[in-house]
Amino acid sequence: MTTGLRQLQAAWATALLHPDSATAVEHWAAGIRTPAAGFAVYVNSVRANTRNALAISYPATRALIGERAFAKAVLACLQTHPPTAGDLAEYGAAFADAVAATVFGESREVAHELARYEWVLDQLPRRPRKPASTLAEAAQIPAENWQRLRLSAAGHCAEFISPVPVRAWRAYLLDGGASRPLHHDERCLIVADEDAGVSILPLGAADWAWWSEICRSGELTAATTAGLALESDFKLLTLLERLFSVGALRIVEW
Repeated sequence: MTTGLRQLQAAWATALLHPDSATAVEHWAAGIRTPAAGFAVYVNSVRANTRNALAISYPATRALIGERAFAKAVLACLQTHPPTAGDLAEYGAAFADAVAATVFGESREVAHELARYEWVLDQLPRRPRKPASTLAEAAQIPAENWQRLRLSAAGHCAEFISPVPVRAWRAYLLDGGASRPLHHDERCLIVADEDAGVSILPLGAADWAWWSEICRSGELTAATTAGLALESDFKLLTLLERLFSVGALRIVEW
């Protein structure tokens, strides 16, 4: 690519994202009677395509803040974090921050956290998949081998910590919830499994400690020790049953 072409492309991209402050129209407008109007077609196309793509990833956020605020947040995201790849399905990781920067009022905190949650949910199927194990498989492991049992996350898993009840808000906005959710802390593990669908498991502090150690080392003994350090009555079997039932765990070795 020649230096001149690279500079032209850079100027073109800048003008598409910031048409009011860029002058790239001059590079291609020779002989065109109304260059500004012609260039506006490209600007509007970029904005519309980005808005439509993000509307697929963020349906509840869009419903919460309304069309005008959503379009404003999309424009802010586009200008501060423009796409770097041709697939818009992979674009939108910074949209929650754009929502926080452009939405004001009592819905701001909910909208920000809801957008973060929807992005996690949207991207889960794109994560590498590992075959999940079942509780029945774990039950077949001889007791003497449990000391060296190693586990790992399976399916498509993501940790999510939010100060608002994001799942309840999404249900309220998209599924006809009966009432607006109350404000409370929610720490959860989101799991997308081909068989079980999308599951959201609220986890207590000890459960989080156990899960974090499994993700770090895979060692059952170390993870259980971490859980017991926070809760003396930490219920390992109950947690295993919950995680295996939604396809969140994989037996690596025993």
